[in-house]
Amino acid sequence: MKGPLTEALTQLQKKDTVSFHTPGHKNGRLYQRLQESYLPDSFPDWDTTEIPGTDSLHNPKGVIRDSQKTAADLFGADETFYLVNGSTCGIYSMIMAATKPGDELIVQRNSHQSVFHGCLLGGVTPRYLMPEVEAETGMILGVNEDNVQEALDQWPETKGVLLTTPNYYGITSNIKAIADILHEKNKPLLVDEAHGSHFILDHRLPTPALKAGADLVVQSTHKTLPALTQASMLHVQGSKVDREKLRWMLRMHQSSSPSYLLMASLDATVALLESHGASLMKELLEHIDDTKTALKEIPGIALGVEASALSDFSFLADPTRLWINLHGTRLTGYEWNTILAEKHRVMMELADPLGVLALASIGNEKRDFDRLVDAIKSTMNAFGKTKFDRPVKHKKATVSYYDELPIQRMSLQESFQAEKEKVELENAVGRICGESLTPYPPGIPAVMPGEEITESLVKWLRGRQEFAQKQILVVK
Repeated sequence: MKGPLTEALTQLQKKDTVSFHTPGHKNGRLYQRLQESYLPDSFPDWDTTEIPGTDSLHNPKGVIRDSQKTAADLFGADETFYLVNGSTCGIYSMIMAATKPGDELIVQRNSHQSVFHGCLLGGVTPRYLMPEVEAETGMILGVNEDNVQEALDQWPETKGVLLTTPNYYGITSNIKAIADILHEKNKPLLVDEAHGSHFILDHRLPTPALKAGADLVVQSTHKTLPALTQASMLHVQGSKVDREKLRWMLRMHQSSSPSYLLMASLDATVALLESHGASLMKELLEHIDDTKTALKEIPGIALGVEASALSDFSFLADPTRLWINLHGTRLTGYEWNTILAEKHRVMMELADPLGVLALASIGNEKRDFDRLVDAIKSTMNAFGKTKFDRPVKHKKATVSYYDELPIQRMSLQESFQAEKEKVELENAVGRICGESLTPYPPGIPAVMPGEEITESLVKWLRGRQEFAQKQILVVK
């Protein structure tokens, strides 16, 4: 008799689903399609520990050292560390390696929650850098390098800058310009590139953060490449961050019993990329071009952000991240997400009020994109013709909550230690938040501990299906 989780996974495997979500191997189909022994059918047999011949993640001198060196060469790093506790442990480690308690660090306000948790754990004061917001849809874009310079002028004692690029929608900031600004001041640039590990595979993709000059880069190799979920990498170049302190932090934040299955999947990913990465990405980009052409012919649908909105700030968009704006169909993105999943078995990465997000990877085939287009056409036909209006202005509140920062009443550390109580979300207006209020996905806090909860915030959270909390913690 199977347990409930294994039974659910068994049933999911039997369904003919199309994956436009993480992980990048797309339910293992990439490995099946290549028909090469990157990972064997008897993969669980490899679940072992540190014994003679298997090396040690925390003091690698043999096969793990060699594998990490191969990865560093492929990604363009001076040194690469395998992460078995997800990108989160890499983010904690690079923050604490670049700072000490009491320091300041400039961070992008729409960073993943792990960035703020890392600051909290390290006793670091985050100084917030606001992203640009696209006028019509309210989609969060990247960070303007002029704003980085202003932040450095405002907080000259900061130990560096931590950016999240690309963001969840695939928008990248101008890393080279920002790195140049920081390096003139002899400060490091740390980058959460969780969703950009595939950028090395084709010149048509945004420039990888390492190549653009970042000092430390964390990548979720499982999101857009075919590693197993939770398998990630941390890349380092230059000497602006103490490597020995970084190693120490990694030992603190990673399991002392690292999974050899996760490490093997990273090793297999590197080998697969070396042999097939470029050709698979070329094939993927062709499929995406064809898909975009087909979708643009459907009334009421728009794709991504207009190029002019990006070029104003030297931002680039990852073409493999396909945001389909369905506002003109009069159905919300949440409704579309349910229809695609339940009626057509097409599973998207994310839904928001305006549309759905497809995370495509080298694991996707042409048939996956054909299924997506057919599912959208079939749904449109089923609902009949409606008055299609293209996305209009003043829709910001439907997608983002970053028009302005919430008022900070207490520091992260003070609010974390403060006595708290639970209240209904609607009764929290005017109170000081005692926890991160974080819709997931994408895992970006709308409000942080120590910030004031406003009526507009409560209204915004209630409009997000991915935020299910009815009660929240507030400071007494």
